[in-house]
Amino acid sequence: MTDSTPKRILIVQVGKIGDMILTTPLFSGLKKIFPDYEIFVLTSKVNNEIALTNPNVSGTIVYKKNIFSVLKLIFTLRKLKFNFWIDTKDEYSSTSKTLLKFGNYEKSLGFNTKLDLFDVSLKEFVKSEHSVSYSLSPLYYLDKNIDTSKLMPEIKIPQETVKKYSEFFGKISKKKLLVNISAGSETRYWGTENWTHFIKQIDENIEMILISDKKDMEFADSLIKNHISDNLTYVDADNIFEVAE
Repeated sequence: MTDSTPKRILIVQVGKIGDMILTTPLFSGLKKIFPDYEIFVLTSKVNNEIALTNPNVSGTIVYKKNIFSVLKLIFTLRKLKFNFWIDTKDEYSSTSKTLLKFGNYEKSLGFNTKLDLFDVSLKEFVKSEHSVSYSLSPLYYLDKNIDTSKLMPEIKIPQETVKKYSEFFGKISKKKLLVNISAGSETRYWGTENWTHFIKQIDENIEMILISDKKDMEFADSLIKNHISDNLTYVDADNIFEVAE
């Protein structure tokens, strides 16, 4: 008789979109080592789509910070048994500590900093200071001979998004310049005066494509209204896939 219990790995990545994208090489690397394993990812609401659309991922579990969602999450983590629990966050996290208490797993891999939370500490398996190297560290523990040279961050763009922007850009004959006026924090915003000055310096033979976060649409609108030439177009990109494409 053979063991019919599914072999599963859980990767914990409840950070931002960029954190998840930098974790994607781990998904494909794990599939190289364990082609028959199911790979699940514990995500945040913000970065879930990146993991969910990755071809190496069997499913995602979304972490939300409210009591009802947490109770549901605990039930799910207890119900699903994982062979490996992997957390590549390289600093102490109270969230990671709490989640570990409710996980049902055989072995945990992570970065032991203030406390020895994980069965295996990944510190010694980091090959460089690049963020991707931290994401790949579990692979070096699981298979010291693995070739990671072709494991790169990736994002799977839906075909309908590819088609939409292929048609959009196909209508523009000029050279194109994409301008993103948004930033992750207020201290990184450039301001109206700087953006207005920058936009005015661009040659009219170049079409500027302006994008922004939803919260900055009013700011974008004011820049367009103050721009005399017609070489500035605002594109309302609905999600990270549209921004990427």
